[in-house]
Amino acid sequence: MNIIGKESFEVFGEWYEWIDEIKSILREYNVSFESEESVRVHISDVILEIRRSEENYIITINIEIPKYIDINDIDRYVDAYRIFLEILAKASAEPVYELDSSIGYVFLRALINFKDLGSVISTLRNILGSVATGKN
Repeated sequence: MNIIGKESFEVFGEWYEWIDEIKSILREYNVSFESEESVRVHISDVILEIRRSEENYIITINIEIPKYIDINDIDRYVDAYRIFLEILAKASAEPVYELDSSIGYVFLRALINFKDLGSVISTLRNILGSVATGKN
């Protein structure tokens, strides 16, 4: 695994070196991100999160579902849903869907599981190569 500097950090006694791999790819594509025990990327109004569970890696794609909507907000939500679907299409995998209202907002989540980091990296490159850069 290629480690960049000493940006790995320990969470629950385990080194999360894989995060450095993901961050390196995001930097290649000039994509801003936040990272702690997972990596979060904002693509317009869509949130893409990459995290690791005990058994696999998970890419989660999140969009807000409005509780109330103003006529002037329709285009924004339609654009977010379009990007959400484009990311799913680029991922070429069957997601599991969830609705989450735990923080006061309702989010539609699509979760895609991967057995290895190489598959995550390949999928992330495919997504970033078109969706995040606007080149479909």
